[in-house]
Amino acid sequence: MSQRASIQELREQFQRRLRAVDPPLDELHAGLPQFAPSLEEEETVRRFVALFENHQALSSRLLQAGGVPAFNPARRKVDSLPMFMRVLGLTNAKQVASCLVLAQAYQAMVGAWSPEDLRLCMLGGLLGREIVGRQGSCDPELGWVCGLLRSAGRLMMGRILEEDAEKARRRAFGMQNDDVTIATMGIAPSALTYHLWRVRALPSSLERALDAAPAYRITTAAFTHEDELLMWTDLALRLSGVALHCGEMDTFSTRVAEFLEQESATHDLEESDIRKMINRALSELPSLIEGDSMIPAARATGPMSDSDSSSSAHDPRGSLPSASARPQDF
Repeated sequence: MSQRASIQELREQFQRRLRAVDPPLDELHAGLPQFAPSLEEEETVRRFVALFENHQALSSRLLQAGGVPAFNPARRKVDSLPMFMRVLGLTNAKQVASCLVLAQAYQAMVGAWSPEDLRLCMLGGLLGREIVGRQGSCDPELGWVCGLLRSAGRLMMGRILEEDAEKARRRAFGMQNDDVTIATMGIAPSALTYHLWRVRALPSSLERALDAAPAYRITTAAFTHEDELLMWTDLALRLSGVALHCGEMDTFSTRVAEFLEQESATHDLEESDIRKMINRALSELPSLIEGDSMIPAARATGPMSDSDSSSSAHDPRGSLPSASARPQDF
């Protein structure tokens, strides 16, 4: 199947999923690209209001987003959709609205973020830091932020595209081309997470993790075109899928072997490197998710012995799901 046909098939699947939400969201998402700078301001506002006025929940979220200092430093009162458009401007209004439509779809389809997906997001960031520090020439802290943003966005998109949680995670693991997600959903995964962070529409643990990073680093990571950084953070999310099995010796070893075979062209990592990186990432995980009521503070004995990691005897993940299928192409 050609990439064009694959994109068209995914776009149709995406629209079907949005159409199945109550109330349907497909027309909202499809209608946003119609707003262009060439339109007169009055006509732009009129079309925007007409698009959202019958969606009370989304309209309320847009008004809340309009009051966020990142978009409204003068703290002007945003109590109507026309005011939202005027305060944010066309570009920001379109981006925020598009992201909130996707967030609304996720909430309607999935509900709250699962503990497993939140752990995968954090592991994607932590392993991004590890891999960039081990293999790349970029700032490892940029690998952490970029890995977190891209992992969260891809997991959201996977859950919107697929009803089954395991299929959704495999879909997320296989997303290796942001151009495809832009063509399908209108936005890159990192930009989706970035805008939802700015309007305070992410789970609290993800917001806390991003709040702790310098703002310039988050912006750089969200919109980077640095091929090396993108490649290593792609690898990080796929490696986080391997980490799901660190509590199961036989399965974990098999997954490591598969990972090394599949990714041998992109890195020179060995099994011992992967074990060390996963150990270090898992040792940091509790401090990132502590205080999030939906994540149990479970600890268990893991299989990895590593003299370089004082935390290698512990597996703070709790109970994580199986992800035995190999990553597929998005």
